[in-house]
Amino acid sequence: GRGMFSFRYYEDYTSMYEWGMIGLYLALAACIYLFIAKDVSRLEKLWGMISLVVLCITPLGSNNYTYQNLNNLFLTAPITLYVFVKWFRRRYPADRSVLLFPAKAMLLAVGLMILLQSTGFHFNFVFCDGMDGTKRDAVMGGASAVSGMKTTQENAEALAGLYDYMQTGKATDEVVYFGDCPGLSFLLQKPAAIDSTWPDLDSYSIEQMETSLMALEEKPTIIMRHTEPSSLSFVEKKEMLQDYMSAKHYNISYENDGYTVYEPMQE
Repeated sequence: GRGMFSFRYYEDYTSMYEWGMIGLYLALAACIYLFIAKDVSRLEKLWGMISLVVLCITPLGSNNYTYQNLNNLFLTAPITLYVFVKWFRRRYPADRSVLLFPAKAMLLAVGLMILLQSTGFHFNFVFCDGMDGTKRDAVMGGASAVSGMKTTQENAEALAGLYDYMQTGKATDEVVYFGDCPGLSFLLQKPAAIDSTWPDLDSYSIEQMETSLMALEEKPTIIMRHTEPSSLSFVEKKEMLQDYMSAKHYNISYENDGYTVYEPMQE
């Protein structure tokens, strides 16, 4: 259907999401078949039951809906492939084989499309990097955690500047990260001062963030990435963080096109 096919793999999840969901529907059908069929072994029934349970419980408690189940295809895809290959190879009378041919042809086409789109997505998409089509042709240096990796020129300059500042020793050992930048903890080798490196997610409640901030014994460095608000809770959490910095007397110690670093004023 319309919107099912796209070569813009760099843009977002659209190019592979719909095909991945079809793969999940087929996986669910295969699991249910293994569970209720009488002509399969106990081991096959166990495969189907385990996969079905994993698919059902994985999305619970997450704000990412069914995206986690796309990751579960590493488990369910081989089982689904096994079930349908077994069906393809089964011998039927000639008249019934003719009737089943359209279904088999459609399944084969769907399988090829899932393979095509997932492969293109795998080799082209990077979360929050070059999603507007900007080429990732800048090679990262400096930080050993990302040395040699490719990104956009703008992102490389922003990260390099932030990394150089953090090496000056002005920042605290633990940092509060905000603004869709959970990877900074790994890049800078500095753990989060609160109990999340990605507090702007909806699954991290406003109350939980407030409790974590109020429990801080020392005033940590705060890094904010320049990004557009993604939800109402994002706006409320950002305001909460700004109120915290105002009450604790923070000021800007470093800023570039991608990030702003706040440090508490020296008393």
